[in-house]
Amino acid sequence: IVVAAVAAEEEEKKRKKPVLGEDHTIMEAVLTVDFWVLFVSFLCGVGTGLAVMNNMGPIGLALGYTNVSIFVSMTSIWGFFGRILSGTLSEYFLKKAGTPRPLWNAASQILMAVGYILMALAVPNSLYIGSMVVGVCYGVRLAITVPTASELFGLKYYGLIYNILVLNLPLGSFLFSGLLAGFLYDAEATPTPGG
Repeated sequence: IVVAAVAAEEEEKKRKKPVLGEDHTIMEAVLTVDFWVLFVSFLCGVGTGLAVMNNMGPIGLALGYTNVSIFVSMTSIWGFFGRILSGTLSEYFLKKAGTPRPLWNAASQILMAVGYILMALAVPNSLYIGSMVVGVCYGVRLAITVPTASELFGLKYYGLIYNILVLNLPLGSFLFSGLLAGFLYDAEATPTPGG
């Protein structure tokens, strides 16, 4: 009777869905709303960041800069600082004030939009400031998603879950840089009849 009770208890544990923070299988993680919120927010963050980095040269040339490699370098360098600072600061504020890591993702996306607006304004030096802001925020998105995924879905299948999230790098680059930016550039560059 004891063996049957233990077996029934084990079977129920297997059927019960894990709560956030417990180890999820890949299917259990993919079937949660939290996974898709993280997936889409990461897609938007890294996709738009890659679109800017992939097109920084043409953006700089369109704004009249002759040496555009500096902007690509600045975005990469500030991305490094974004990774280092966000990891350290998010850990500090998580322990000190209980600030959840997804809040850092949301804040970085809002700040990243400010960087895009600065670039679009095309006022003097806005490309310098915009590339720094976008670089930092891109770094934040890359660094914060790592612990967020482990905190939500556990560590047992973390490698596979994170690598599914990392699919957003090529997917975001294709969607935002290849399709959207290309479409918008072609729409602006194509002369209109009578114009």
